[in-house]
Amino acid sequence: MTELHRYGYQNEGMLPVERERAHELFQEGFEIFALYPDDTEAMLDDEGELDTHDGLFGIEKAVWEKYHRREAVREESGMPEKEQKYQEVELFDVPALFINERVAGEAVPEGLHRYELRGADYDPGYPLTIENR
Repeated sequence: MTELHRYGYQNEGMLPVERERAHELFQEGFEIFALYPDDTEAMLDDEGELDTHDGLFGIEKAVWEKYHRREAVREESGMPEKEQKYQEVELFDVPALFINERVAGEAVPEGLHRYELRGADYDPGYPLTIENR
């Protein structure tokens, strides 16, 4: 039985977060929820609510997993976060880094792949093909 279940919260789509970590995540822009023992939750609109709620806090499991996938891509790229000029995107539910310029094959870190998106003549912003390079 998990900490959430013992508390009375049964939603499998939520992960527990300690108060201190909830503050950190809230400041980073994540949606944090106050969890209640009657199996309900409320999204917190103000960071001060983290100090007044006496129960548990949670973050949506899908959001947390997506965050970790993106962090893994960032770490694999070998580039410090502040130096990144790439945009974080998802292609077919897979996290990826995007840049609107050509990238030389030798600049791609080992273990990562480089794909080129080809747009339509009538709308270059609409990708028609994805080529693995």
